[in-house]
Amino acid sequence: SSSSSSSRRRRRRASFSNDIRRSAAVASAGGDDAPGEVVDLDDLDFDLDDLMPDTIMGDLEDLQEELGAEFDDDGVPLNYGDAALEARAMRERCGVVDRTGAWKLLRLGGPNAIDALIASGAAAKDVDALKTLAPGQGAAVSFDRGDGSRAMCHVQDGGVLIIAPTSVATTLLAAAGPDAAMDLAEQCVLLSILGPKASDMLSDVGIVGVLGMPPGTHAVFGYDDRPVVAAHGTELGGEVARTHGVANLVVDEGVAGMVWNVIVRKGAEPCGSQALAEVTKS
Repeated sequence: SSSSSSSRRRRRRASFSNDIRRSAAVASAGGDDAPGEVVDLDDLDFDLDDLMPDTIMGDLEDLQEELGAEFDDDGVPLNYGDAALEARAMRERCGVVDRTGAWKLLRLGGPNAIDALIASGAAAKDVDALKTLAPGQGAAVSFDRGDGSRAMCHVQDGGVLIIAPTSVATTLLAAAGPDAAMDLAEQCVLLSILGPKASDMLSDVGIVGVLGMPPGTHAVFGYDDRPVVAAHGTELGGEVARTHGVANLVVDEGVAGMVWNVIVRKGAEPCGSQALAEVTKS
């Protein structure tokens, strides 16, 4: 209904910082760009424009609603009518989940980034491993919070892109301070793709090799002069995630609906947070 729709979050249109948009670390599978090499978005060959019919437009939340999404109070899609069928889709085929709101997107930069991770309870061994990585690489970092919290940390030129549970993200933001931390929650959407057919589906849309590369590997492609970061995540539990990996897409909010449409048209089945919780049980 209109009243329930108005009570949900409405993401504002914004773009990545120029540092992320213009100088994103790319780790590609094959081709001339080695992991860690900085690639300008204008030099990338792949463009979602080639896959998007002109007639498909729309706000992401509106598109999800048209597919029957039931939302929680924060606007996170709970299900699309049958959480059990959605869980089966992720176990047997390929599902796409909008995790925006349930998880946070941050960027830490400057000399205080590592100190902020440590102050927030990041495991020392994970932080030490993170410090050895080059741009285009990444790793999962565990946090000593008593709940098994993990975040994906993707090393970029001059900073770290972090996908973290809300509780961890809040602590990180406070520890880093406004000069070192950027909250991307109002600028970007987090779409996660998982299932045995996920790698094939991503290849069909031109995102080749992300799930075939080491965890933490991330690459960048563009749509309408906006960046989409595709990353291999290991922050989720469950057999599906452990066996097939998780592809996380960090999408500029302005093109999130269009990217969603490409993914769904290529075979990913819309799934809600209820099905994801079931599939990712440890």
